[in-house]
Amino acid sequence: MPRAPRDPARIWKVAGRRVGFIREGVHVIDRRVHGRRLKRSTGCIDPAAAEFEYRQFEADPLGYLPRSREGLGWPEAGKRFLRAQRAVAHNTEYWTEQQARILASWGARPAFTTLDSFSAADVKAYLADRAEGKAGPEKRRGPTGRATRNRELATLKALMRWARGERLTANRADEEVKLVREGHGKNPPREVPERQWRAVLRRLLPRWRLACEVLLGVGLRYGELAALRPEHLRAGAVFVPESKNRDARLIPASARTVRAARKLLALGGVPPDLGAQLGDRLEVACRALGIRPFSAHELRHTYATACLRAGVDLEHLRTRLGHRSILTTQKYLHVITASRRRQTTGAPL
Repeated sequence: MPRAPRDPARIWKVAGRRVGFIREGVHVIDRRVHGRRLKRSTGCIDPAAAEFEYRQFEADPLGYLPRSREGLGWPEAGKRFLRAQRAVAHNTEYWTEQQARILASWGARPAFTTLDSFSAADVKAYLADRAEGKAGPEKRRGPTGRATRNRELATLKALMRWARGERLTANRADEEVKLVREGHGKNPPREVPERQWRAVLRRLLPRWRLACEVLLGVGLRYGELAALRPEHLRAGAVFVPESKNRDARLIPASARTVRAARKLLALGGVPPDLGAQLGDRLEVACRALGIRPFSAHELRHTYATACLRAGVDLEHLRTRLGHRSILTTQKYLHVITASRRRQTTGAPL
């Protein structure tokens, strides 16, 4: 017997937006979620009940995506995560590339084939191998310190937090492994003496000398300096649209610092390499002068301590430096305290 013809589907709209179709009176959701087409029957004939079911779907569409028994593959999970980070967290291209290398290194381990396949023991084994130089994203492997291992573990944790939020996995093995203490505070921020940084700056090529002048003038992080654009320069200030804690800030700057920033941008700025090239040039210049090498970030420390000596209050300095917590800014107080102590104990009676 020939099959009876089915009723033709009719378009289903909610608030003027096409959300699916109606066939034989039943409302069916027909949408794309994260690039995948999802058709799901509401089981409702009543339009009001069907719209309620659609609203439930709209509140959490990812919860309706079916998951395979094997779990989401590691490479695909990494791609989705990085896309989300660029779109939501506004990560820089350089840091996104760093995260991609870190996730590829995790994925090279047999245990990390999917988001569900690894355990806490697998995470600890990888970190132990990284400490001994037996694993990692580098071509020339070597033992890694706590800061590097923490950075890689933090990337894994960020991926898994995102995946659980997207309901792609229920695996919480990463939460069982804690970040290790890096000994922050044991080595307080170092202020570079003025005679030293002036001597070093005279030995640098114009591009790198101007970069150091800007770091000393407004205390930027190197990544913020690399992201500097002409529209960020104001009369008497430098605007930072996005910092480490995602907040924008306006930093007072002298006319000399603004001029140096304009000249630096005219020369092409600095590469977003976390200060590696500038750091190398500073080290070469320091060793040629026979002084202890200092980094680009220590110029930021020098700016902070100079501001405190000039009378800038701690809360204002926190805003200038882009710190989330004032406890981070307080670490610069030791320089002021030490200098006052020397003046007091050295005074004759």
